[in-house]
Amino acid sequence: MEYIYNSCGINFRFKTNDRAIAQTIKKTLNHLDKSWINDGKVVTIELKFVRNGISGFFLPKDAKLINSFDLKINGSFINGHTYSKYNKVYLIKENVLYGSWDKWGGSCFVSSRPYVNSVECSYLIKTIFVDIITKRGFIPIHASGALVNNRGVLFVGDSGQGKSTAITYLLDKGFGFLGDGIVCLKKSTEWWIYPLSCCVALEKKKPFENFLRNCDLSQAGESNHLFNRKDKYYFNIKTCEHSLFINEAPLSLLVFPTLSNRNECRLKNISFKEISPIFSKQVSSGIGNQQANVFASIGRNVKCYELYLSKNLTGLEDELCSVI
Repeated sequence: MEYIYNSCGINFRFKTNDRAIAQTIKKTLNHLDKSWINDGKVVTIELKFVRNGISGFFLPKDAKLINSFDLKINGSFINGHTYSKYNKVYLIKENVLYGSWDKWGGSCFVSSRPYVNSVECSYLIKTIFVDIITKRGFIPIHASGALVNNRGVLFVGDSGQGKSTAITYLLDKGFGFLGDGIVCLKKSTEWWIYPLSCCVALEKKKPFENFLRNCDLSQAGESNHLFNRKDKYYFNIKTCEHSLFINEAPLSLLVFPTLSNRNECRLKNISFKEISPIFSKQVSSGIGNQQANVFASIGRNVKCYELYLSKNLTGLEDELCSVI
């Protein structure tokens, strides 16, 4: 079985005898937005799913180990390693999953044994995207973005500090959406924000009910707008409130949120130097020797604030509008 997927000039070719995994990959790609990756060349990523393991793959001699990580799947951990020699080679369980590519694409091989599940495949797809866009000059960062007064606001910080909650609140107030989970930065005359995902993720369904109430579900089921995966709900902005999805915006504010017991939201001005360790921790991919110059450029051009979030986010939009 061969499956062809095309989005915004980027071609994905699947060869698989596992229809369930192919559908999972399709859903993963449909919830990414790649319209801003458009430089006239086509990136081709070939995915081959094979049964009974993978033979004939050998790690290139003298490949350099860049990173090691653990991927939690259904309560257990999968050991992963990233090596580099010419192209990057990513391994999740040796001889089960691997990919090799440069900035114009490459190929991945996935065993469809029962213990290689769809979550691992989705993780692999997202890893490829992050690696390719990094090689094309973008800086992926763990953050969420909103458009306020035609300027980009980036909420940066660890999981659980209120980034997605703040974004959902602003969406409900009619502010634009610039991505959640991972967004990308790139420098032209100034720094710009580009969304990688068109979905917001929250642990509760309730914040999205106002959007679904105004949505025509007669032609498409609710699952096209709101779907559940593991312990989170994912709300697709492009399919429900397309006008709120913003392809790009200049970066004006870096906001570092934290949950508090205040009655109203409050911003506190802070220097980029103070917040730089937190910011660098959220960068999804290393930027090498240029890191100091990149951070210095952002610090010169972007205002930084700590944000104390109130219980019901009262006053958030007023605080942001007052400083942008």
